[in-house]
Amino acid sequence: MKTWMVADTLVDLPLATTKITGETFQLRQISRIVAASNGGARQIHILITDQDLPAGEVVYRMGSRWRQENQFRYARMHFALDSHDSYRSSDDNENRMVPEPAKKKAYQKVVAARNAHAEASAVADLNLLALKTPSAGTDEVTVTSAMHNHVMAPVWDAETTLITAEKVHQSIPSKVRLGDLNPGQQVLDTETKLIHHGIRMAAYNTAMTIAREIRTNTGYKRALPY
Repeated sequence: MKTWMVADTLVDLPLATTKITGETFQLRQISRIVAASNGGARQIHILITDQDLPAGEVVYRMGSRWRQENQFRYARMHFALDSHDSYRSSDDNENRMVPEPAKKKAYQKVVAARNAHAEASAVADLNLLALKTPSAGTDEVTVTSAMHNHVMAPVWDAETTLITAEKVHQSIPSKVRLGDLNPGQQVLDTETKLIHHGIRMAAYNTAMTIAREIRTNTGYKRALPY
């Protein structure tokens, strides 16, 4: 049985991608206290949406996740994880739904339009404030419709551009058939690679188990971290 020192609380994550100022999304935060290399302590924070999973189970699953990431990083360096194990190919499934690249490009234009609109609004606010502020020695100032429209014109233009960009983005489907996007696509044989992946993972697990036993039972400091 393993024990950890943890804190379990709820936090509000700001949503910067929405137009509503101050909008947040509530998440559960598990904070684990661990020993630091300098002899002190540090905290590891885990954010999840599951409200019912025990804190100990969350920490255990995150540790398993890190172990998987370490496995892939180590395998790429030592086991040629990204190598082509077979050059045999076959036709890909043309009915498979894949992300539409144009959707991402259209969203980038939406983000740029939002930034331009925000910048234009900020400049307009400063200019309107300057128009409404009386000059030295005067008590009143007159702001005509023409003056107001001149200041607001860049904002309205930016707003029109933003609305157009959002409509284009919404009209593009998120996914399309592979056959429509890239007809005739080929895929390499996967069976051989999956078998080789199984062998590599077994070799990694064996190496890490031996390193853990050496480090735990002998105190040999140069043993690989597990």
